[in-house]
Amino acid sequence: MARYNFNLRDPKSDDPTHIFLIIRWNKIRLVYPTNEHIKPEFWETDKSKSNFQRGITSKKFPTYPEFNLKLDKLLAIAKNTFRQYQNDNDQREPLKHEYKELLDLALNRSKEEAKDLFSFFSVFIEDSKKSKVNKTIKWYENTLEKLKAYSKKNNTHIDFETIDLEFYHSFIDYLAEDCQYSTNSIGKHIQNLKAVLNDSVEREINTNLKFRSKKFKKPTEATENIYLTANEIQLLHELDLTQNPRLEKVRDLFLVGCWTGLRYSDFSKIRKENIGNGNLSITMAKTGKPIIIPLHPVVSQILNKYKHNINSLPPAISDDKMRKYLKEIGKMIPELRKMVQKTRTKAGNRTSTLIEKYKLIGTHTARRSFATVQYNSGLPAITIMSITGHKTEKAFLKYIKTSPKEHADIMRSHWEESNEFNLKVI
Repeated sequence: MARYNFNLRDPKSDDPTHIFLIIRWNKIRLVYPTNEHIKPEFWETDKSKSNFQRGITSKKFPTYPEFNLKLDKLLAIAKNTFRQYQNDNDQREPLKHEYKELLDLALNRSKEEAKDLFSFFSVFIEDSKKSKVNKTIKWYENTLEKLKAYSKKNNTHIDFETIDLEFYHSFIDYLAEDCQYSTNSIGKHIQNLKAVLNDSVEREINTNLKFRSKKFKKPTEATENIYLTANEIQLLHELDLTQNPRLEKVRDLFLVGCWTGLRYSDFSKIRKENIGNGNLSITMAKTGKPIIIPLHPVVSQILNKYKHNINSLPPAISDDKMRKYLKEIGKMIPELRKMVQKTRTKAGNRTSTLIEKYKLIGTHTARRSFATVQYNSGLPAITIMSITGHKTEKAFLKYIKTSPKEHADIMRSHWEESNEFNLKVI
């Protein structure tokens, strides 16, 4: 007799994760993809609940009735398929590949997805569109294109069984030398490929585990992304842009990011209902986690300035336009025209260049500035992390961009406040 369970691919994920139907019979185990995703926080794990291994019954997950119905229908088809096979074969239980083929047929699933790496990668991308943002999908598509281009250039066939350390090093060389990619861009492509390969293993399509070697790792290097100091943020705030409403609105929206620590995808979508009792309450789009942030005086001023707008903020524009206009604004501030060093590894060569600081400002600069300025002011890292969403202090400290001099100033300030400078020297 077959036993059925729905399991999450990553129960600890902050993002939507795959759901698999696990079927066991006669010492056989079939992991079958449901093509459904859910955030683990919306997954019922209490065995005493009637909706165990289904979506929770909650206003936070309003589509749970439809979602659970899909899983119930899939389970019913799986059970009926198994039972029908036994009825047609003198109660003999199916072999693993027989049952999977019958399930694919009953669910109108294409067999093409399991043929090779490229076709599976395409299925993976389509499946990811249900739970991933467009930017992530574009990255997946780009990685698939690069794999195909690499295959064509080297006149070599790439499939699950050909993925090994020799391929790994060769593909990295191709990305560095032919595509002229930076180390972190190369790392992103390796990360994407490993995500696809992991999924193929879990779906029991791929049995080659060489990509899980410690040497088959994502290349990375520390980035030198800029942040704005508290003084530079103040200069931005004081800049008179009344004669240029286009730039004034962009500046004001950016300042909201500087004093809330939210991502652009969040602070550009704040609504009036998110404001109350001197706080901003919002559920972050990327993680789905609710957070509460006290309103900084500058944010309160901006909300009052645009109180007649539907969301009490300037209207959001595209990320590309925002970055372009921010550079235009930054150029107006002399302090942001100072030269800063930008170091990166590209095509295997590490180079350093001097560039005016304002040219490096982007929408994410607001969030990084918030984290760094608050940390430099002495605010505990754990408090800042509750807003930025960093899971470990190690990851957070890599994210902030405190210079050695600023670290020295923080220590000096701490000593002065604790009166350690006045200790008697013996």
